[in-house]
Amino acid sequence: MKNQSSEDPLNFPIMLNNKIAALEGVVESADAAPTQQSYEIFDMLSGRLGRQLSTLDAAVKKDLPGVNQILEKQNLAPIKPEPLKADKESPR
Repeated sequence: MKNQSSEDPLNFPIMLNNKIAALEGVVESADAAPTQQSYEIFDMLSGRLGRQLSTLDAAVKKDLPGVNQILEKQNLAPIKPEPLKADKESPR
């Protein structure tokens, strides 16, 4: 079995986080405002990210209580979901 390599996009397609990072690099490399195409790609990727986060949230709400019950039976600590912490360097 072949190991996954960061240089093998044919066998291991580029993931959403890589696409967002690539868009960031394009926008940051310009001395002008982002292009209309950059905004369109951002909107598309943001929508995909939102759908993935919704799916994750639903799985945490639906499946995590059962997982925590199994962990409790094994005398293991439960998984406690926590919201992501904002990057302190972010200018927002």
